[in-house]
Amino acid sequence: MCDVFNIPKSTYYYHDYLTCKSAQEEEDKELSKEIARIFKESRNNYGTRKIKKELAQLSESNWSINERNGPVMRPSEKRVKASSIV
Repeated sequence: MCDVFNIPKSTYYYHDYLTCKSAQEEEDKELSKEIARIFKESRNNYGTRKIKKELAQLSESNWSINERNGPVMRPSEKRVKASSIV
């Protein structure tokens, strides 16, 4: 096909990569919105396990949570035991 259009193979694969990347970014945005909605509906109580369970119950359960989506909740503050303070 590249010979017919007289373009290098690298150009074809580069444009294919860009197309797939933009589609993946759009899917990630939708997933992030859905995760945030589930988290807010749970009054900021649900963790990753319950959010995954909720996503699995949806009809579009092809989603998965990984490092790309970033944290949904704010990290909890580190607690210090009173006995460790001298």
